[in-house]
Amino acid sequence: METNSSRKTLIIGVIIAVLVIGGVTVYALTNQQEPAPNSEQTQADTPTGSSDPASDTAPTPSERVAISFTDNGFEPDSVTVKKGTVITVTNNSSEDVQFSSDEHPSHRDNTEMNLEVLSPGESGSYTANTVGAWGFHDHLNDEMTGTVTVTE
Repeated sequence: METNSSRKTLIIGVIIAVLVIGGVTVYALTNQQEPAPNSEQTQADTPTGSSDPASDTAPTPSERVAISFTDNGFEPDSVTVKKGTVITVTNNSSEDVQFSSDEHPSHRDNTEMNLEVLSPGESGSYTANTVGAWGFHDHLNDEMTGTVTVTE
């Protein structure tokens, strides 16, 4: 049979546990940080030419370049971009395309360029981070080629 003393101790223990759990939950909710936006959002939402001194230390948004794949090949088939530029490849052809770095079929010259197969109407992007001149081609039709030159 339980004594009043042990029953009181149990009740006090339960109350303390509830208060601790409640306090930890409230603390966690009030100090919760917003998740960092992904780089695509940061780039799109970062103002340029701001007079705010704090923004002078913020990274500048990346430039963007579009390459279209048509039934006639890549347009443009040669681009020069600065390091950090986002290159978007859009399939505007009637066939699938797989944008890949040279050497065919290994695609090891610059692996950051290698995109998944894009069906007609689909797009894929990558960030050009490796300085140099890089050949690319459609892995599915390696006669369709081009060059991306990345500068500092």
